[in-house]
Amino acid sequence: MTYFWETVDTIAPGLGWRHFGPFHLAVLAVFLLLGAVLCRGYCGMDTDKRRRWRRTVTLLLVADELFKDFGLLYGGNFSLDYLPLHLCSINIFIFLIVLHAWRRPKLLDTFLYFVCLPAACAALLFPTWAPLPPLNFMVIHSFTVHFLLALYPLALTLRGDMDPQPRAFPRCFALLAAMAVPIWFFNRAFGTNFMFLMRAGEGNPLKLFERFGSHLLGYPVLLAVVFAVMYLLLRVLGPKRVIGAWVLETFGVKLVMTWWSAIFATTVVIFPLMYRTVRGAFEAFDETLAYSGQTLGLSNTYIFWRIRMPCCRQGVLAGTVLAFARALGEYGATSMIAGYTPGKTATISTTVYQLWQTNNDALAYRWVAVNIVISAVVLLAVNMLERRDLLRDASRARRAKA
Repeated sequence: MTYFWETVDTIAPGLGWRHFGPFHLAVLAVFLLLGAVLCRGYCGMDTDKRRRWRRTVTLLLVADELFKDFGLLYGGNFSLDYLPLHLCSINIFIFLIVLHAWRRPKLLDTFLYFVCLPAACAALLFPTWAPLPPLNFMVIHSFTVHFLLALYPLALTLRGDMDPQPRAFPRCFALLAAMAVPIWFFNRAFGTNFMFLMRAGEGNPLKLFERFGSHLLGYPVLLAVVFAVMYLLLRVLGPKRVIGAWVLETFGVKLVMTWWSAIFATTVVIFPLMYRTVRGAFEAFDETLAYSGQTLGLSNTYIFWRIRMPCCRQGVLAGTVLAFARALGEYGATSMIAGYTPGKTATISTTVYQLWQTNNDALAYRWVAVNIVISAVVLLAVNMLERRDLLRDASRARRAKA
C-alpha cells in the first residue's frame, strides 16, 4: 500500500508495468471475459431490468470518477491536470452517458458507438497509467472506468437498444471538434494536455505521427480508421446481422448479395497478387542485415520495422498498387457473390457493365472517367511518396559522406 495514493507525476520510476506485459494482458483477458458475461446477461433481460442495468452502470461510472477525485485529494495530488476534461470524463459528466441513460437522444447513440466505445478501448490497449504499480488507486480507477465506458455502448448495440447511424458520424465529428476547441485554449492557458491536444505520450498511437510534423495529424487518420472499423463491426454485431441459413436465422447476417460479401470476394481475388509480390520483396532481402542487428542487441520487432520493412518497402508498395488496381477492376467474383443492387452492392465495374447492357453509354463513360481519376490519384500519390523517400535517402547519404 506504500504507493497506493501516488500518481504518474509523483511515482518513482521503475515501479510500473509494461504495455502488453503479463499484468496488462491478464487485466485485458479478465475484462474480455467479464464483458462477454455482462453483455450476454444484458441481452437476456426484460425492458425494466435493462433500464435499471443502464442506470446502474451510469452510477458506477460517476462513483468511479468520484473515487478518483477522493484519491487525488487524500494524497494531496489534485491539480488542473485531473479536471474531468479528457474525452472519457466528458462522456461521463457531459450528458453522453448520464443523459443517454435517462433521455435516450438518438444522436448520442451514434456518438457513444463511434467515439466513446473506440476511445475507451484505445485507452485500455494503450494506457497512460503504466508507470504506476498495479496496486494503485489510479490504476484501479482507470481500468474500471474505461471498461464501463466500453461496456455500456457495446451491450446496448448487441441488444438493439442503441441504433448508431453512420450517416450521423459527421455531426458527431462536429460535436467532438466543438469540445476540442475550448479545451485546446484551456490547455494553452494552463499548460495542461487534455484530449492529448498538446502532445502525445509514450505508447500513444498519435506519437507515431510526430515524424510528419505534429501528432495532431494523426487525429483525422485515426478518426477515419475508427469509422471504417466501427462501421464494419456495426454490420456484424447488430441485432439483425451474421454461415448459411443458421447464421441468417441466428444473427441476421447475409453472407451473399451484400456489400461486405463484395469486399470478401475482392479480397480473395487480390490476395494472391499481393502475396506473391510482397513475398518476392522479402525473399530478396539481405538477411546479413538482420543478423548484424541481432548482434547489436536489437529486438526482432525493431529489426522488422526499422531495417527489413524499409528495404522491402518498394515491393510492398508495388504489391499494394497492383492489388488496388485489380480490386478496382474486379467484376466476376463480385457480380457472382454480391450481385448488382444499385446503392447497396453495386461497384464501379458492375455499374459500367449494367449501363452498357442498357445502352446508357453516356453515364457509363462517366463512371469510366471516375475509375481513371481514382487510379491516377493513387498512382500520383504513390509516385510522390517514392520520390520523397528517394530524396530523403539521397540527402542522408550526402550528410553521411560529409
